[in-house]
This record gives sequence, C-alpha cells and structure tokens, in this order.
Amino acid sequence: MMRERGGTWAAYQNEAFDSAACGHMAFLQVGEGRTHKVAPPTYPGNIPTQWAYRLIGTVDLETGQVVKP
Repeated sequence: MMRERGGTWAAYQNEAFDSAACGHMAFLQVGEGRTHKVAPPTYPGNIPTQWAYRLIGTVDLETGQVVKP
C-alpha cells in the first residue's frame, strides 16, 4: 500500500518497555498535501499510548527498510 501511494512515510515504534506492544510500529504519510508536512516526534492521533510511539525514521519505499535520520 505504501509503495502504491508513494510519497514520504514516517516510521514510529513503540518504545515503552512496560507495554505489551513494545516494538510495534506505526506509519504516517507526511509531506505536501498531508495533515503533517513534517513528521512529528511522536505519533499523532488519539490512540491512548501515542506518546510511546516515537519517530525512528522514514521508509525507503524501494527496499522497505526504515532509514534512520
């Protein structure tokens, strides 16, 4: 789906060691025409643990790997 949409995708990972979802990842498309032109430091939205999801980089759509800043 990300490759089909193109653009820039920010990668977030749950870094709360006391969370059952520790290590889980979430992705957000950012850039011109999107809600966020640049990736915020934590995952936006109204999930209860959004503070635990921290920006770790962007997705290289060609390889599928997260590129750390």
